[in-house]
Amino acid sequence: MFEGEPLRLADLASGPGALAQGFSPYVSACLLVDAEPEMLAVARRGNYKEPCEADFLCASVEDLPLEVGVFDIVTIGRALHWLPHQATRATLQQITKPGGHVLICEAGTFRYEYNPWHKDFNAVRQRYTKEDPFVGSQGNAMFFSGSSFRWRGNTTIIDTQMVSIDKLIERAFSYSSTARDVLGDQAAAMEADLQAALRPHARDGLVQEVIYSAAQVFVRD
Repeated sequence: MFEGEPLRLADLASGPGALAQGFSPYVSACLLVDAEPEMLAVARRGNYKEPCEADFLCASVEDLPLEVGVFDIVTIGRALHWLPHQATRATLQQITKPGGHVLICEAGTFRYEYNPWHKDFNAVRQRYTKEDPFVGSQGNAMFFSGSSFRWRGNTTIIDTQMVSIDKLIERAFSYSSTARDVLGDQAAAMEADLQAALRPHARDGLVQEVIYSAAQVFVRD
């Protein structure tokens, strides 16, 4: 799917840029789009591997200027179910090349039996938010119903990585419901609780994480 000519990728509602960083070794250029300047500031500090040249645009998905051009690959993460459906489909029609791919991506920590620390991590977050951390996006095929995009299959990859406690705490604060500015005076308390919850699971300050990366693949006619 990704062989041949140099490829351009657009990552819509990119957040901190994890998807674009993951794809960066396989594309020649990527454009990260997010409406929140704070998220793009984090994304700019990301590790984009050669040969990828990363650019950043602060804009809502439905208001992309024509000047961004067209892309071979467009990625959207869990933000899809928050986006206005009709306007987002119009944007995808505008920026995806005929024959190009739209990947609705999801990545996260695998089940509790493989990541026992994650149960304690979520328990702490739940004490500071009313958000349900287990709610994911659904109905992607319905989202594209009646459009020029056709479902072509799913793909999933399982991997293992070592993550520092500090990185996991940073991850907790990256969620909108438990961001530092949302928590205010409670931010320091949550950080201390996360330190206490994660420390028993760590070795030399690192926690083993089994992760999954999955995508639903849609192709433009």
